[in-house]
Amino acid sequence: MYDSDLFEMYTDAEHGLQTNRIPLRIYRRKHSIQSPVPLHSHNFWEIALVLSGTGRHVVYLPEREEIVYPISDGDVCMIAPGEKHSFKFEPGEELEIINLLFNPLVVQRGDNTNWDDMSASDFIHIYPYIPAMKRQQFQIALTPDEKQFTCEMIERLEDELKTKAIGYNTMAQLYFSLILTKFMRVYYSQTNGLLDNVSNCIQMVVQYISRNYNHEITLERLAEYTHFSVRHLTRKFKTVMEMSIAEYILQQRISNAKILLQSTERKIEDVALESGFNSVSYFCLQFKKATGMTPQQYRKTNLSEFP
Repeated sequence: MYDSDLFEMYTDAEHGLQTNRIPLRIYRRKHSIQSPVPLHSHNFWEIALVLSGTGRHVVYLPEREEIVYPISDGDVCMIAPGEKHSFKFEPGEELEIINLLFNPLVVQRGDNTNWDDMSASDFIHIYPYIPAMKRQQFQIALTPDEKQFTCEMIERLEDELKTKAIGYNTMAQLYFSLILTKFMRVYYSQTNGLLDNVSNCIQMVVQYISRNYNHEITLERLAEYTHFSVRHLTRKFKTVMEMSIAEYILQQRISNAKILLQSTERKIEDVALESGFNSVSYFCLQFKKATGMTPQQYRKTNLSEFP
């Protein structure tokens, strides 16, 4: 469905590593009070692994004031697309950070139907949309062994992308998945299984939609899948997710369309079809309603956003 060579990379002395079509960049940077990171947001995922030092990660949520989280050696911050954040410092503070910036398409959605075996792809594609998780700052603390493992995987990932030995694409995807899976496990354990607070049937629905958004999805099929009545399921979903099932499906389809528009050169008709829209005119209408721009305008505006 997507380009098979997800990790087709080139080396750029200024900007680190980048995919040709689907961005994945790796930076090593130092920040201090002389070089803070101002408030910003972006349409890609960011992982910040603190190698050394101390500082403050500031997160801004729509319904709350700014939240300040002290960070230090071994801490990991994951910032989903659209989330506003910054890094600030007191005199004498400094952070050395590895940044992994990636488009969600790098992590392809899985086809596993067992929620108990949630994959890194599920985590990346589902996390930003569950209110209970969205309100929980995604910051974890790695043990020295976990930090060493992560750094080794990043080094191996970089090596595969630089050398392009036979089979490098497969190996790069493997190392990147290992990094994300490690973070997912640590996050789950350190938040006391936050997903456990989201009822199993809602988890099943969210996962099903994440993996089938580009196909027809009916309430009857979801009810059959979760073994609940349509009425009970729709009422429970809206209570937990703060939106209807139809609104959530549309949100997932628009989200996927955004990724395709900014990461590929596919025709608008193909973007609509791959995102689950049977009508191009309906897709354009809903896209403009959600973003304030036509698909063409969105593509032109966002193609160059990735730094």
